[in-house]
Amino acid sequence: MLTIDVGTHLRSTRRALGLSQSALATAADVSLATVQNVEAGRANPSLSTLSRLLAPLGTGLSFTPTAADWRALITLGLPLAGEGDPLVRLDAETLRRHVGRAAIEVTRDTQPTDTQPTDTKSANTESANTESADTESANTESADTGAIGAEPADTERRRECVQALLCATETHFPSVVGRWGATSPAIRDLLAAPRTGRIVKLARIARSRLAEYL
Repeated sequence: MLTIDVGTHLRSTRRALGLSQSALATAADVSLATVQNVEAGRANPSLSTLSRLLAPLGTGLSFTPTAADWRALITLGLPLAGEGDPLVRLDAETLRRHVGRAAIEVTRDTQPTDTQPTDTKSANTESANTESADTESANTESADTGAIGAEPADTERRRECVQALLCATETHFPSVVGRWGATSPAIRDLLAAPRTGRIVKLARIARSRLAEYL
């Protein structure tokens, strides 16, 4: 059945525009009963019917991917600092579902851009190399303690941790990975990405947690 929130939105928006149920039905080319049932949460309309109902109200349908559940992933072995979810189920299928969503998120959010002029890139590269050395030193200490500190918006660090979790699973539990890479381009890309010394270290951390339930 349709959730009441959709019906409530339809009704409140219709009233705000001063439309009667009959007027909306006429504008949307649906029956009056359809409008009444949707607003009351008694109907389960098709997407096309719902789109027709929303169009006269100046609204529409949109689909956005849900964010990865990072707390669940930490519990499942993601080597990222933070509080895990003690209620998450520990098994291979739960791992596959959560790591798949995370792989899509981090690969989508770290798509490379190549818009800087060449001279600017050269200057930035030298600066970045210096900063990278300092960052690597700090991060190595964090990894040695069993996790890597990261701010919520630090997508690059999350990408490294997801890659490390996948690498640990592929290396030590290959039967679990199975066809993940064949069915998920995001997972395949992360598994094929270069594995730095940092990724290898994080993978060791992930492996110890994976071994508890795989």
